[in-house]
Amino acid sequence: MLWDWGRTLERFSWKEEELRKLENFYVMRKKIWGKNESRKDFEKNEKQYEQEVKRLRLEMEEILQRKAQIDGWMKGLTEEERRFLELRFEKGYGFDYIGMKMYRSRATLFRIQEQALNKLILQKERNETL
Repeated sequence: MLWDWGRTLERFSWKEEELRKLENFYVMRKKIWGKNESRKDFEKNEKQYEQEVKRLRLEMEEILQRKAQIDGWMKGLTEEERRFLELRFEKGYGFDYIGMKMYRSRATLFRIQEQALNKLILQKERNETL
């Protein structure tokens, strides 16, 4: 879950790029083959394009909603715990590098991680019971 959260902006960018490519392809296809298509084929392709755009936009919205949900849960963490999670899951850094950046030992980082994960699990369980 946290790896997904950490890669949210990257995944969103991929979907955005996919949408842009789809739109470019559609415009190009319309220019090149649009005159040679029957009305029925054109309407079919138009509908497929609209469905695919809708699907991509829904996926993008879900990605952002999930990130917002986890960001909300993270408000209950300390600044140190949030910083650790950002370095670990958003940036993808290892414990040694994070230890150097935060001036903490590996053992302390593992304790910080455990505390943060326990708090997030509690937040998730509270939200599920509501």
